[in-house]
Amino acid sequence: MGYVSRDLADGLIHFAYNIAMPALLVVTIAQEPARSLLAWRFLVAFGGGSLICFVLVFAFARALSGRGLAGPAMQGWAASMTNTGFVALPVLQATYGPRAVLPAAIATVLSPS
Repeated sequence: MGYVSRDLADGLIHFAYNIAMPALLVVTIAQEPARSLLAWRFLVAFGGGSLICFVLVFAFARALSGRGLAGPAMQGWAASMTNTGFVALPVLQATYGPRAVLPAAIATVLSPS
């Protein structure tokens, strides 16, 4: 919309992705006891769901292309990654408070983004 110049927008995006979000993750995770971080049912459900999504998209893309592994791998990765960092963390914080942020923070750390 032209409110921020393209050069400034690029700098803000790099700041948010490389400094602000990692700081939010470190602060969120550091405030929790270790036993809260090892919620195995959540880790298996999230990791398993992501892995199943990757495998399905990878296999489908590989069957369609019939060529190398790089393209299907990138498609599987793109389909299975999450956008918890910029969307879920702030929304969960505002809606449900700090306790709701921990699972999204763990998912962000585990996601391949």
